[in-house]
Amino acid sequence: MRAAPLAVWGHQLPPATLAEHAASDARLSHPNQACCDASAAYCIALAHLIACPGDAAGALQAACTWVEEHAGEYAAASRAPLHVKSAASLLLSLGPVLW
Repeated sequence: MRAAPLAVWGHQLPPATLAEHAASDARLSHPNQACCDASAAYCIALAHLIACPGDAAGALQAACTWVEEHAGEYAAASRAPLHVKSAASLLLSLGPVLW
């Protein structure tokens, strides 16, 4: 997965900026918006873990905060389902495995 190197590179960037880079990178091979959103949320979680080692709850919260802040943008921009909520659900379901 290419998100891990992006998280290392951008762990000091604001989450929104890091999310833009992660989504742009994911779009190269996975143009579906759900994939781009999941990659952005995952990258934000990884960046938080780099900045705050061992803070799994904080990493999940950082990703979910980004999801909540951006859910409206995708709903207003398209008639597609809220892909960012799918990304959050994926993170929540993988949380015990990842952390």
